[in-house]
Amino acid sequence: MIADPSSPLGFARGHLPVLMALRDGHADTQRDLARFARIERPPMAQILNRMERDGLIERKPDPRDGRSQKISPTPMAVERMPLTIDALMAGNREALSGLSDEEAAQFEGLVLRIIETLDRMIQAS
Repeated sequence: MIADPSSPLGFARGHLPVLMALRDGHADTQRDLARFARIERPPMAQILNRMERDGLIERKPDPRDGRSQKISPTPMAVERMPLTIDALMAGNREALSGLSDEEAAQFEGLVLRIIETLDRMIQAS
């Protein structure tokens, strides 16, 4: 596996949301992952190619659609996900350490509202 120098566990920052979507059943094809991540299919294809190269995902033919492939995280990726999530959470805590609990909660609420607004804008277009 080719390790990402920005991550001690070999994940690039953009890989974890894809792996979590696969693990949690939100998506299992390139098309579904692109929709879930709200990016175009060509950039998602590039991400998936790198992830497959790095041993993070496996692709298998979709038995219901010969043009499509089912994508799943590899056992290695699933094993490393909790450590990666813990590292991200520690980074979040450090980034918010200068805020009070109330300020951190307010910040989180504002970010969630912005995300909801962006989602509505995307759905309306």
